Amino acid sequence: DAQLRDFDTRPTWRQEDGVYRRGGDLLIDYGCPGGADSKTIVYHNPFNNGNPAQRSAEVEGFLVKSGIRRVFSGHQPHGESPTVVRHVRSGLLVVTADTSYSNMSALKLFNQANNRGEVVTTVRLAGEEVHLEGVLRDGTKHKCTLHCDPMKDEMPDALVGCQLNDGSWVKTVLEDGRVLAALGKRFQVSVQAMHPGKACLMLKSVYSEERLSVSLKNLSAEWLLESELEVQLCPGPEPSGSEGIENSYNATQFKREEFDSAETYIFDGHGTLWGVRGQSQSMSNMDLERQVVDNVNQLILAGKRVIFATNDSNYSRRMYIDRLLNHGIQLCANDEHSRKLARQKVITASFTCAWFLKKALIRKPFVICSHLGLLEELKEAGITEYVATIDEDGCPKPEYSKPVTKDNVTELVHRSKDVDAIVVGWDQQLTALKVAVAAAFLKFSRECAEEGQNVMQIVQCSSDHAGVLGVTAEDFLPGRNWCNRSIPAVGNGTMCQMICNSVGADIQAPSATGMTG
Repeated sequence: DAQLRDFDTRPTWRQEDGVYRRGGDLLIDYGCPGGADSKTIVYHNPFNNGNPAQRSAEVEGFLVKSGIRRVFSGHQPHGESPTVVRHVRSGLLVVTADTSYSNMSALKLFNQANNRGEVVTTVRLAGEEVHLEGVLRDGTKHKCTLHCDPMKDEMPDALVGCQLNDGSWVKTVLEDGRVLAALGKRFQVSVQAMHPGKACLMLKSVYSEERLSVSLKNLSAEWLLESELEVQLCPGPEPSGSEGIENSYNATQFKREEFDSAETYIFDGHGTLWGVRGQSQSMSNMDLERQVVDNVNQLILAGKRVIFATNDSNYSRRMYIDRLLNHGIQLCANDEHSRKLARQKVITASFTCAWFLKKALIRKPFVICSHLGLLEELKEAGITEYVATIDEDGCPKPEYSKPVTKDNVTELVHRSKDVDAIVVGWDQQLTALKVAVAAAFLKFSRECAEEGQNVMQIVQCSSDHAGVLGVTAEDFLPGRNWCNRSIPAVGNGTMCQMICNSVGADIQAPSATGMTG
C-alpha cells in the first residue's frame, strides 16, 4: 500500500535536490528488488526502427496456445494515438499505448518544461471488445472498437491494425470517418489521414483478403464518390478504330517481370478463365484453359491479392465460388470459414446491386430476374421484402405469364403498393406483363412525386445490352455441334431502357454498377 500511495502522489519525473527522479521509485523497487540498473521485470520493444511489426509465428503460436488473444504495452512512443497490430493468422491483437512523444518539440528526455503528454487516450476492455478513444493535439477526436475475432470488426474500424503497402499502419479512426495511418522512423512519426476506401485499396495483400470485401459491403455510398479514390465513375465513349487498338492494354504489352510485380490481379470469368478461345494450332482451347487456371492458382499460392469479378447478375458470390472451384481455381478449402473469406474475393453484379440498394435505403424493390443469385444477395444485405418475378425455388411466377390487360396490371401493382424501386436483373423468361407492371409502378411513383414524395428509382444490375440464352434442347441431339449455336437474349440494360421508354422518354435509368466484362 505504501508503494502505491507513493506512486499516486508522485507519478511523474521531478527534480529533487538537483537530481531528476522518476515517479514510482518505491513501487519499482518493490517489483524489482536488489537495485539493478535495469529496473524492469519484463522488457521488450515491439518496434523495429520506429515501426511496429507482427510477432513471429513461434511467439504468436505460444500466446494463442496459452489462451492470450490481446497484448497491451506502454513501450515505445509512436505518435499521438495507440498503435495497433492485428496478426493475420490468429487475429492476435497487440496494442502499444504510449503517446509520450506526442509533442516532438520536447526532445530532451528529462526536460523540466516537458509537456510530452499533450494528448490523452483511453484503452478500455469490455468483454471481447477493446475500445480505443482519445483526442489528438489539434483537438481532433478519434475512436474505434476492436474484437478478439477480427471478423466481427465493423468498417472502418476493421482497418485499424492493418498495414498498407507503403509500410504505414492504420492506427485509429478520426471523428470525420477518415482513418489515420502512421509511418515511423525511430521517435519521429509521420501520419496521414485518408479516406477508408483509399486505405482498402492500399492494404497489403495479407490483410486485404479479410478486409477488402468487408469494406465494399459496409462503406457508405458517398465515400466511394470522393475524388481521392481516383476512380472514373462515368467513363466517356469507347474509342474506335485504330485509336482503340493503340490505347488498349493487352497482356502481351507487359514484360513478365512487370506482370509478376503487381500486388493485385482482377479476373473476369467467361472468356478469361473458361470459354477461352485461342488462335494457336499447337494448343487446344481446353489445354489453354487449363494453362490459364494454373497461372491463376500460382498467383494465389504466391500470396497475391486475386479478385474475381463478373457482370453476370445470375450468380451470387456463393454460386460464383462454386463455379470457380469447378473450373479448378484453388480459391478456398471446403470449411465454412474459408468459404466466408473467399466471398470477400468475389464481386458479382448481384452483390454490387444489393449493396447499392442497401446504401440507398431501398427496402422493397420489384425485382425482374429468372435466377436466384440476385435474390440470395438481397437477403445477405438484409433486403427480404422484395417482390420478385420468380418464387423461392427459382421458378417463374405464373401470374406474370398472363396477357397484358388493365385488370392484370392493376392487380399486381395493388398487391405491392409500397414497392420503392425497380431492379432489373437478367430474365430469360421476360414477358410483356413484367414490363407493364414495372412501368405502372414508375407511373404511380411519378404521380406521388407531385405530392412531394420521392420518385422511384430504376436500377439495372449491369449495363450490358445483349447476351445469349445458350442452346435449345434439340441442339443436344446426337451429331449436333451445339457449341456453335446460341440464342440472342435481352440484356439487363435493354430491359431497363425498355421499361423507361414505356413510361416516358424523360426518365433516365441510372447505372448502378460499373463492372468489368
